[in-house]
Amino acid sequence: MPDDTRRVVASSPNGEVVGGVDIPVEAARPVPAVPKWAAGMSVNLLDRMPGVFIDRDFGPFRMGAEINRVSGAGMDARVRVGVRF
Repeated sequence: MPDDTRRVVASSPNGEVVGGVDIPVEAARPVPAVPKWAAGMSVNLLDRMPGVFIDRDFGPFRMGAEINRVSGAGMDARVRVGVRF
């Protein structure tokens, strides 16, 4: 129909129209894509040294890795696994 509705008509075996109804139809809205990756900077609060991290979502789980500088020109690496809720 011109107003974006669908018309349903019920008729009897002899062709007589016994009723009808107009049903509004909404256009399907696209589902927005949910980002699965995250990356950024981190800070070690004990000695205020910078680092970087990367995370990836797998369904209800989140896995990631992080590398931070530590005092004395060393590096600290971590692997993370979590549950999203």
